[in-house]
Amino acid sequence: RICNLTSWSSSERVVSLEWELSFSCSPPLRIPVLFRHPHALHSESGHHKTALLQAFHSWQQSCQHPSRATRDSKDTFIAGDSITEWKIQVSGRMVSLPQHRRLFADDLSTDSSHLLRLENQLSVPLCSYAETNHWTPERAFAPGLSATDENTPPHRHIARTVMNQRRPLFLYSEPEIPTGHPRSSGLIFSERVGTDWWSDIDLNHEITCRDYYVRMTDDGLLQWVYYTDDGTLKVHGIYG
Repeated sequence: RICNLTSWSSSERVVSLEWELSFSCSPPLRIPVLFRHPHALHSESGHHKTALLQAFHSWQQSCQHPSRATRDSKDTFIAGDSITEWKIQVSGRMVSLPQHRRLFADDLSTDSSHLLRLENQLSVPLCSYAETNHWTPERAFAPGLSATDENTPPHRHIARTVMNQRRPLFLYSEPEIPTGHPRSSGLIFSERVGTDWWSDIDLNHEITCRDYYVRMTDDGLLQWVYYTDDGTLKVHGIYG
């Protein structure tokens, strides 16, 4: 039914679903159904094997760890209770943009698309990441819940989010010197980042300022690069 909605385009990907179960005596149970990769529902119309397997894994986790599920009440479930009705809705979705084509698009090879679907069908729990209050790219996100300071003004949150959206999804743990040569289009300036020189963590670093640029390689790959103080060009991330 979701795939048949006029408001749901085949170019959109589902990131998460919410499955709500109602019982005859027990309080309702809401089970989040998460996908490792943004999933194209239309590609599996008629059987929806990936979505059903993820719902099954989420149900198993809720049965093993009831505290992980979201309930409308703190009451416990009654043994032998029966399900009276259920509903499912899309709680998170995204549109596949050209910048994400290398990761999420349907024009990937058959083997690559099959691997993405297989990863969605695994019963391995997902790790969540949230923005932190740090401005450097390698420390802008951390596992778990958001580490945002409640005392920070709202406009500072918006500015940080916009800045992070312009950065690539993939970052190298250790920036490396690029290979090949850029196209004639050259480098497009992105942002300037200064290290926290007053911190003990960065006292031994020679870099005090990084000028980031978007660089296109000969094969059309977009890289996120920066110049060090001594003029060395390094790759820190990849778009798409």
